[in-house]
Amino acid sequence: GLNQGYETYQQKGGGFRQILPSALEFLEKREGTPPLFLFLHTFDIHDPYAPPNPFRERFLLENMVPTTPEFALPHFDVMREANRGNLELTREDIDYARALYDAQILYVDHELSQFFQSIEKKKLLENTLVILISDHGEGFGEHGFWAHGWTLYEEMTHVPMLMRFPDRSFQGTLVEERVNLVDVAPTLMDYLGYAIPENWQGQSLMPVIRDPELKLDRSTYSQLYDNNAMYQGYLKLIEQKRPNPSKLNDERMPPRAIFNLDLDPYEEKNLIDDPPVDASKEFERLEQTVEVMKRQRDSEGGVTEVDLDPEQVKELQALGYLK
Repeated sequence: GLNQGYETYQQKGGGFRQILPSALEFLEKREGTPPLFLFLHTFDIHDPYAPPNPFRERFLLENMVPTTPEFALPHFDVMREANRGNLELTREDIDYARALYDAQILYVDHELSQFFQSIEKKKLLENTLVILISDHGEGFGEHGFWAHGWTLYEEMTHVPMLMRFPDRSFQGTLVEERVNLVDVAPTLMDYLGYAIPENWQGQSLMPVIRDPELKLDRSTYSQLYDNNAMYQGYLKLIEQKRPNPSKLNDERMPPRAIFNLDLDPYEEKNLIDDPPVDASKEFERLEQTVEVMKRQRDSEGGVTEVDLDPEQVKELQALGYLK
């Protein structure tokens, strides 16, 4: 679980309005200024898309209402039915959901701003490295799917990674190379001057942060259940070997797909029938890489089954991770 390795672990519901005050209280009670790793996680930017006012009003235009009655408050169940083809959502539904999602982003931006202002007043920000990331994106029907947990298209995998260094070092630096979430830990270790364990996935981004013109000659990967994607230069390969039993496997999710992200950033043209490279060779490489990662995982203990208490089951069901 997420509580592994922490000296202090708190799990609070209610989003950042409850989490951030608790974090500030924790920081205020600390004695001295020993090194600290603080991880904050929220589901505020997540279905059922229920931003508080006044943020909700900022994006909902006058007379903007969904045409699907069940969509008055977008919920995972509604989007799941749409994903399964049992419910057709309209352009009005999409605009309404996007407005609520944007309002949630603005709300989180506001809450984080208040938090950073507070720790800056306490002079805790000047020697702090801040990293803002997301574990996934969100779909609004771009490829026929809503929410997340269904596909590996760009709307799901292309997520923010923002870094603020102490003394505002590297301010304004933009890294255009494709990076990965598994690069965060090696980057932290490198910046702090520690050796990076050899068995870690990912690599430090400090070289390309110091020199944005530097090219990262490597492939990056995304994984969702038994679906895998590989990025190699301008090409993206997606392979769906075996769909999750609760998901669909239809023309929206072809078994294999190749996209030229330079020419087709929205992944509208599958090049699998006319690939610019040896497709069989590239997919074989993808499968080999996935197998290596699985063996590495198994050598380190594999997947451990855990028993969930009723409250944990309820929370996961509310988020759509359990039926």
